[in-house]
Amino acid sequence: MIKALQLIFAPGTTWQKIVETRRGIAFISMVFLLPLMILSCTVEGYSLWHWGKAEVTFGHRMGFATNAVITFEAAQLIAGLLVVVIGAQVVLWLGTSFQFRPRYSQCFTVAAYGLSPIFLARFLNVVPAMNPWVSWAIGITGCIYVLYQGVGLVLQPESTQGMGLYMLSGLVFFMLSGLAQLIALTILRRGGLTF
Repeated sequence: MIKALQLIFAPGTTWQKIVETRRGIAFISMVFLLPLMILSCTVEGYSLWHWGKAEVTFGHRMGFATNAVITFEAAQLIAGLLVVVIGAQVVLWLGTSFQFRPRYSQCFTVAAYGLSPIFLARFLNVVPAMNPWVSWAIGITGCIYVLYQGVGLVLQPESTQGMGLYMLSGLVFFMLSGLAQLIALTILRRGGLTF
């Protein structure tokens, strides 16, 4: 989680350290990604269960059953992992279409660390009045900000290809994470709350 915060406040030096350490997919998944996602899901889930969400029309808080919260957070976790894995694969395909050959581990590194602001932004959902789409919007803005230097430093495309790869990667992460958010909120809606 500290690395995710460092990416937001000092992206250049943090990405440089990530490139220098050259961690593998298993290390990034087990030491960085899964703990961050599990912690954010746990905090968000506890908040939904304990405090609920403020209902917009009447201003009172609506609580959720334990089963609805567990289902929602499990969907959040699975969807988040799918966004990282599928996003890394799409970035790999994009890199290949730009006529350079990145490795999947590089693309996974960009996806895992680049999407971390979205997982961090889920902590904002602790506030009952916070709309989950607002926290997602904050997270995807952070993601696009963080990706700017990450794509260039990790994937190392030619300078003429870097901006196009960055923009397409940001668009892919925007669409995939938005779809994951929509699916998870649809599952939560079945638990009794609409946004």
